[in-house]
Amino acid sequence: MKRIFFLSLLILGIFPFPTIQAKENPDHQKKWTEGRLSWSDFQASGQAKGVSSQMRAWIGISNTKEQKGNIALLRPTSYAYIDRSLSWVDPNAKSDRLLRYHQASFDLLELYRRKFQRELDKSISQTEADGFHRHFMKAYDDQLAVMRLETAEGTNEEKMREWELYIRKELNAEAEAIDIRYSPMAFGYGLNIGAGYISPTGTLADAFSPTAQFVIGLDFSYRKWHLYTEAGISQVKNRADILVSGKGTTALWKKNGHTDFSMIHVDAGYDFIDNSKFRLAPFVGIAVTDYSRVKKESGKDKVNMHILDVNASFGLCFDYKFATIASISPSFWLGHREMITSAIRTKVFVGMARYDSFAKGALIGVSLSYSCSGRMIRVR
Repeated sequence: MKRIFFLSLLILGIFPFPTIQAKENPDHQKKWTEGRLSWSDFQASGQAKGVSSQMRAWIGISNTKEQKGNIALLRPTSYAYIDRSLSWVDPNAKSDRLLRYHQASFDLLELYRRKFQRELDKSISQTEADGFHRHFMKAYDDQLAVMRLETAEGTNEEKMREWELYIRKELNAEAEAIDIRYSPMAFGYGLNIGAGYISPTGTLADAFSPTAQFVIGLDFSYRKWHLYTEAGISQVKNRADILVSGKGTTALWKKNGHTDFSMIHVDAGYDFIDNSKFRLAPFVGIAVTDYSRVKKESGKDKVNMHILDVNASFGLCFDYKFATIASISPSFWLGHREMITSAIRTKVFVGMARYDSFAKGALIGVSLSYSCSGRMIRVR
């Protein structure tokens, strides 16, 4: 019997993982789970000398999603099917005996499909799946050849009963599917992109206006501990004339002018609450804040003037998890199995600031962003 096995790649967000699926037209397929065969499943027109019928059947694979609580589990699932568009019968040869033989052949294919599924459930790689598919299709072909010979294509009633009993017994012993068990590993990683709002206090508020920021960050985690890194950039409006010194020169930042502002956080956080829907983590760390403008003078090189501060920061990080997907298929790139969580992240924080030249105070901020975090998983 001809073997057909197609592999394709499905990309979810920025974390890819492979899926395997049959490429035939689903409209021409009848799966074993859809019921017993009938002569209407043999729709092709064809004849071969000395052959009264031919059933063309294979093992196909598709990527399925199972909802387990708030987590969607993606797994490759195999299925036995007959291709109606390639299967045919001589109208003069139709009989209950011949249809019974084809049904036994189809049941035998389902048995090897279940054996193949056991291997898929071990979270094997794409290459391994291809090899197991060839192995079980060959084993099916070999045993089908033995059944065809012993039963004389269904004409030997005694042998047909023996084979039907054997196949039924083996199917009962080989479960259709097993429950996949997995656990997330200790290390995690993530990315968040969004927007924030920063408002200065103290004498710092006399110098600069509040500002909205574009923010982007990376997260690294170990069990309940997190390392949050986040950067934001924007422009602020000067509320007063500011004289800035540095790099052997001075510059006057005039009132109502605009100054570039950037802020980088590096914080350590710990999960105070973490469940399938919510995560709340207080954090503490450092904030690097920088006000800068480029000084331009005729006939001289441009000079980037800075007011820089490194100080303490603290706050709360709240994640609302709206989707979690676990894939037991190894990723195409690294061979890892991953659990991906999408969340809406809200951070409220305070960063202290002291600029010896003119001002001090605090920067109070809030940000709202989309967060995508992942952990590798271990399939058991």
